[in-house]
Amino acid sequence: MYDPRDQYCREHLIDFVIETNLACIDHTCGDPINGIGPQNHAILSPAIMNYDTWQQKIKAALDPKNASDASFYTDPKYSEKAGGLAEKAMQRVLADRAKIVIDE
Repeated sequence: MYDPRDQYCREHLIDFVIETNLACIDHTCGDPINGIGPQNHAILSPAIMNYDTWQQKIKAALDPKNASDASFYTDPKYSEKAGGLAEKAMQRVLADRAKIVIDE
């Protein structure tokens, strides 16, 4: 159970988001409800025809000075943030993933 008062829960909430996004990809569940923001777009992109690359191109054409809020949909500077909290969380999740087997 997630408890927003608990420091561990707050620090590892992103692990849950990453894991559920990866599970949606693995089991062809479609675009997950928590698949928002540049870091999640980067996870989902290879499975969905690199749509974040197209988002970047559209944003560059319509908002070349990046005046609008870029945090929700696409962030032209996201690649500069590599190695941050999202990258560390991705490493934790990938190191601890269990294979899901579905009996038919």
